[in-house]
Amino acid sequence: SSLVAANIEAGVLVPNAAVVASKVAPGGVLILSGILATQRAMLTDAYVAQGMTLADVAGEGDWIAMEFHRP
Repeated sequence: SSLVAANIEAGVLVPNAAVVASKVAPGGVLILSGILATQRAMLTDAYVAQGMTLADVAGEGDWIAMEFHRP
């Protein structure tokens, strides 16, 4: 398994979802942070389309971190 973490704006994470998700091994975890809560659906759609499963979302104010798993 693997752990990949990215604290990069959604404008980079969405168009590069295939590249970022490909770095997560089966059974691995991807953490995306520094995300505006309003961008949650956009990021969820992008990473679920890459075979990732949204496992958890944590937030503080307008900001969230998202945890995805690769089955």
